[in-house]
Amino acid sequence: MFPFRTSQRSVWLITWEFKRQDYFRDLGRRRIVAVLDSRVSVNFVARYLPLLYSTERELLVHEKVSEMYLQSCRRYQNLDWKEVRYEDGTMCFGGHPWLSARRVTSFFLDVFDYDTENAYWIEAARIRGHFDEACEKITPERQAILKARKSMGGWDETILYGIRAKPPKAIPEEAEQ
Repeated sequence: MFPFRTSQRSVWLITWEFKRQDYFRDLGRRRIVAVLDSRVSVNFVARYLPLLYSTERELLVHEKVSEMYLQSCRRYQNLDWKEVRYEDGTMCFGGHPWLSARRVTSFFLDVFDYDTENAYWIEAARIRGHFDEACEKITPERQAILKARKSMGGWDETILYGIRAKPPKAIPEEAEQ
């Protein structure tokens, strides 16, 4: 069964984004939250982000219910109401950490065993910035890899871009052993 590679496809990739790696790591979450078909509408993804944000956080059940009620009613008068932000082809929702949804192409996985996998994708050009930070220009199109390995404390995940993220033509021989 192992190792194997999934087929390439265009998808909506929903990931956790953060400012501090150590803070996010302590939460014990996986970086990729969801992968949706690229034909899913922008409106669906905008409605789905608050749901994911509420269910992925460590909340009490009554907090999850109140959060979803608040989002479903879209109570603009309520100061706690959060809006899905749409910035340069990327939708964001939440504080720190926050969810980010964007369409990517050529998404596929190399799965080596139950504890090791690499996700590859190509991101479109965009400008990235969050709240009070200065925006930075991202290259026109870039390859990305998320290397994930299960450890005693959860998952060790590393994301690389550009030249360091080139996928191998086939699954490496040493992974089959």
